[in-house]
Amino acid sequence: SIQFDSRKVQSGDVFVAIKGAVSDGHDYLDEAVANGAIALIIGQGRHRPDIKIPQYEVINPRVSLAKISAAFENHPGNSLCLIGVTGTNGKSTTSFILNSILEKAGIVTGMMTTIETRIGNEILSNSTRLTSQESPEIQSKLALMAAKGCSHIIIEATSIGLHMHRLDGCEFDLAIFTNLTPDHLDYHGDMASYVKAKALLFAKLKHCGDAIINGSDEYSSLFQ
Repeated sequence: SIQFDSRKVQSGDVFVAIKGAVSDGHDYLDEAVANGAIALIIGQGRHRPDIKIPQYEVINPRVSLAKISAAFENHPGNSLCLIGVTGTNGKSTTSFILNSILEKAGIVTGMMTTIETRIGNEILSNSTRLTSQESPEIQSKLALMAAKGCSHIIIEATSIGLHMHRLDGCEFDLAIFTNLTPDHLDYHGDMASYVKAKALLFAKLKHCGDAIINGSDEYSSLFQ
C-alpha cells in the first residue's frame, strides 16, 4: 500500500515522507525501511545515501502522495459521480440532506464527512476526525465504494484539505458552496488565502461539471 505514517508501513509498502506542522516524515525514514518499505518518496535535497532502497525526490511530497494514491487504486473517482461540498458552515448538514434525497431516488450512495463515512447502508466511523481525510484514505474508500456498487459520492471538502492536496486526483461532477465566514485563519492567515483555498474545489470540476453557489453570501461572486 501507500503509507505516510512510518508506524503503519508493512513489507512491500511505499513510504511518502510528509513534512507536517509538528513532525517531519523524513525523520522516520529508517523506521519505514525497517518495517519493510520497498521505496521512499522524499522532498528535494532529502536523499539519504546510507539507505539502499530506491528513493525518489519530488518537489511536493503531498502532491505526489495524492497522485500515487489515485493511481494505486486505479483512479476510482473516474467511474463515480463525485459531489463536493465546501463552505465554513453547513457542509455536514448539506451532505446528509443530499444523501437522503439521492437514496430516496433509489441511488446507491457513498459519503465522506467529519461525522462518518457511509458506503451504501454501511456506516464507518471517521476515527481521524479529519473532514477531508488524507489522500490514501480518500482513494481507498472511493475504490471500496465503487466495488460495492455506489454510483454517487458526496465528499466534504475543507479549505485545509484542498490546500493540502488531499483531494487531488478527484474530478467533481458537482461542487456546492454554502457560505464563508472568518474561520481557520490560524492556518490560512487571511481571508484572501482562505477564499483561494475554497476555490480549489471549483478548479477540480469536470469540463461538463456544475456548481451550486449560495448567491446570498458576500463571497459568492468569487466562486462563479
